[in-house]
Amino acid sequence: MEACFAEADPDYAPFATQVDLPRWGQIAAQCQAVLVDFRVTLEGTYLFLVGPGEETIGAAQCVSQPELNAHGVTDLLQYWLWNYYRDYAEWRQDLDASIGVLYRPILSALHARLRDRYPQIDRLVLIPDLRLNLLPLHAAWYHNEDGKRRYFCDDYDITYAPSIQVFDRCMARQATQRGQAQSLVALQNPSLAFAEWEIRETERHFSPDHCRRFGPAGIDKQAVVEALPSAEHLLFTTHGTFAPNNAEESGLEIDRSRGEYLTAREIVGLDLRRTRLAILSACESGMSEFHDPANEYLGLPAAVLLAGAHSVIASQWVVDDLSTALLVGRLHENLYECGMGTAAALRGAQRWLRTLTVSQVRDLLEAKEQSTANDARLSYLADDTEAPFANPYYWAAFFAFGAPGAGQP
Repeated sequence: MEACFAEADPDYAPFATQVDLPRWGQIAAQCQAVLVDFRVTLEGTYLFLVGPGEETIGAAQCVSQPELNAHGVTDLLQYWLWNYYRDYAEWRQDLDASIGVLYRPILSALHARLRDRYPQIDRLVLIPDLRLNLLPLHAAWYHNEDGKRRYFCDDYDITYAPSIQVFDRCMARQATQRGQAQSLVALQNPSLAFAEWEIRETERHFSPDHCRRFGPAGIDKQAVVEALPSAEHLLFTTHGTFAPNNAEESGLEIDRSRGEYLTAREIVGLDLRRTRLAILSACESGMSEFHDPANEYLGLPAAVLLAGAHSVIASQWVVDDLSTALLVGRLHENLYECGMGTAAALRGAQRWLRTLTVSQVRDLLEAKEQSTANDARLSYLADDTEAPFANPYYWAAFFAFGAPGAGQP
């Protein structure tokens, strides 16, 4: 897989040409963000910050976390992944507390430095190291001075990048295309109750002449592959599978009865340079290699970026069908009605979803003529839970990768 990625893209991290510090500052200025580069060592974790126009690194741009060394990161990730694969139900039950544990050792000192040095910046590009990219750092939470819970993404639009080289090229591609995406290719899985609604809500932002939907039945994989390069916006509303022992075989389900998936290996070979945003609305579509730290970004998001897409949104774990449909619907409203960039649109959708009340969800479903009466999976809408999707399980799985999106006035 490493050879496959390297052949497809000279900026694949292990083989990439180094980017000098002045260029980092130019990239930060281009996206009006602070670039945060993580370096995990045996002595601790060091975070290097580069803001717009900065050409050097000084002491004020280096944040050290000596208590979080390589062994500590490995232990943290082993606990996270071991629980996930050992007992998913228990992992999900403990997820909120597990995410809260992330803030102090990884982000607290960084957050303080950001507020002190870059008080006007509200956008971050995180370039994690040693598999920290598997953790939902954007959703790490803490209690503020008033004792109220806040999430890291309450203060920042956050996007993740495999490397500065890949991110630089994502930004360069974004700069070549102005205005909003005009063409959509979508794939609908027949077994997901809200997939049709999710896609229909997306299609209304595009001209019917520029929408192409595959599914819910009789999907021809070759036809899908041939259609992808022509689209500026991709939406896969389907099942995803992550292969922990063979990341190149991780894929997006095309037809389960025939065992057909579009795999990471196959995606790398596509030409997706027209694709501004690919949304992989599928379970585990954002996961990546975790056995070998040298190949920690091998997976579907990196494959899509290396194939030429500007940005990717994908999920790090098994997600809920209804909450995902709601989030993706709001995401597209933010993109195409409010003119937000990708990272801001995702952040806005996540914050909106976690505050929805049961009555608001029911009203939305009734307005879209979506019945929940016979769906036992939606039992959480039968009680008076004030905000059924407040738990990070429902919204924090989705990460933005690549260019953060310029947004439109």
